Amino acid sequence: MAFKLILELSYVSRKSVRLEWNKQPNILDPLFKLYMNENGRNWIIVGYRNYFCVNNLCCGCTYNFKLCMVSNDEISATVSYTTKNDFPSITAFHHSISQNLPLLFREFLDTRAKDINVYNELGQSGLFKACAAGHNDMVLTLIRFGADVNLPNMFTKVTPLMTAAYHGYCDVIRILAHNDADASLRDINSKTALHYAVDGSKNNAVKMLLEEKWCNVNLVDSRGWTPIMRAVLIFANLDVIKTLINHGSDLKIKDKNGQNVWQLAHLSNNWEALKILPD
Repeated sequence: MAFKLILELSYVSRKSVRLEWNKQPNILDPLFKLYMNENGRNWIIVGYRNYFCVNNLCCGCTYNFKLCMVSNDEISATVSYTTKNDFPSITAFHHSISQNLPLLFREFLDTRAKDINVYNELGQSGLFKACAAGHNDMVLTLIRFGADVNLPNMFTKVTPLMTAAYHGYCDVIRILAHNDADASLRDINSKTALHYAVDGSKNNAVKMLLEEKWCNVNLVDSRGWTPIMRAVLIFANLDVIKTLINHGSDLKIKDKNGQNVWQLAHLSNNWEALKILPD
């Protein structure tokens, strides 16, 4: 059976490719000539063995290779390979999180882990994006690689915990809390994670934050509204209001306009809330 020379790629990176080829069993270290072409420029590499790593290539460029065995003038077919592009950008990193693209996500961590807390153009960190998307595995991985669990949005000061609470991602909330997330932090409107759980009308998150004693049920925002006041004003699910009542909401607190929760319910015409608010 005639010997057929086959040139194959075994590894490619941003600046190198490793090529391998078969050899005749009776030749230990065959002398080879490897021809490389890039945009009309040609190189010839001469050596022994049945593999070679071509280094110092350009990122994202295509190279054509052809191999010749000197011993029998056997020539392989021409093969083309493209080196990888440069390191993933911050934009690509954040895209990999929001779209759940684990390979690109991991590539960024393997090459640019020191930039894990860099903001995107919206002032968000990678961890913030992972929490907003509810990707538990990515949240754990980011924390393990050094993501700051309390790093807020650059502009709004919304923390990863706040966004997880808003979306009701209890597994993410638990992960953050067990990794020293501070539930008492406030955004630019003085809202806490509990306010955000209420704003999202996520009773499961409200319960978790209160039952684990991670949040104070009576902290007020910049308008003087407690979580239960916000629940009434935004017409949150009645279960949310009941949970807040059961965990000690002070219904006598007044906001900056001197109004309590009953008055706010009247002003907003939230009659269903009035039915369950204690007299």
